[in-house]
Amino acid sequence: MSNYLCIDVGGTFIKYAYADRFGKISSKEKEATPANLDGFLAVIRKIVSENAGNIAGIAICCPGKVDRKQGTIFHGGSLPYLDELPLKAILEAEFHLPVGVINDGKAAALSELWLGNLQGCDNGIAIVLGTAIGGGIIANGQLLEGEHFQAGEFSFIVHNPSEQAAKSLIGDRLSAVAFVETGSQKIGLFQADGQLVFDAITEGNQVLVRHLEDYCYELALVILNIQAVLDFSKVVIGGGISAQPRLIQEIDKQLRKIRSDLPALEATMCKPIVLPCKFYNDANILGALYNLLSLSEMADGHKDF
Repeated sequence: MSNYLCIDVGGTFIKYAYADRFGKISSKEKEATPANLDGFLAVIRKIVSENAGNIAGIAICCPGKVDRKQGTIFHGGSLPYLDELPLKAILEAEFHLPVGVINDGKAAALSELWLGNLQGCDNGIAIVLGTAIGGGIIANGQLLEGEHFQAGEFSFIVHNPSEQAAKSLIGDRLSAVAFVETGSQKIGLFQADGQLVFDAITEGNQVLVRHLEDYCYELALVILNIQAVLDFSKVVIGGGISAQPRLIQEIDKQLRKIRSDLPALEATMCKPIVLPCKFYNDANILGALYNLLSLSEMADGHKDF
């Protein structure tokens, strides 16, 4: 029995898939994310119970701070009802299967370390652009979790605390959802559409070109400031917006511009390589699986990662 049930808990949908230990995904489904804890647990139990006889383990990623060894979620991010939920203990007791639970941004970083564009990279970061900014840090070839399981919570980088609250944190300023919504408004769309926004950028709409430049300039500043602390060689960009090549090109362009404007920085710091995440929407699923497999190896006395 080599298939694992992999569950990606999001604010809108709970996506789940089946994959083997080599990361090959065989099928994908989704359920609407409930608005309360009872509903959430009911959906998770339904997904697991329908497949418990055919799987070797359950791999879960979710918002919030996660103690991945204990499998307990704190705060819950966009799903605050997950706060202090011992999800690993609950599911292992009910289904007698190994369970792994990890933060979704850290899962994205692990998927890229395992099979993606951070493979073979000792020091790199994943930045996931969505409603806010998630991510994960790979340091010395391992996932950096931090003292309170919150390393890589890039959304909470402070921009200017004297500004209005909605703009004082980087997660609010660099929301990819807000970028697309604002861009859509600028070209008169009644509904936000990221593809149409990038089509207009490709066609040379100067208002949207400047909109993208401003967005990527601020993101490049964040990347350079993180690099000054962590000295990483690669940054991979995830989230749906990362499928747009123009975004990756513009981030790289803004990194070069900032460096050229600051000779001391350019002379001292190596420019990081900027790449998209290889797996896009499957990154969280694969990272959750890698987390489960690595925890199982630790329990068996093997080396982590």
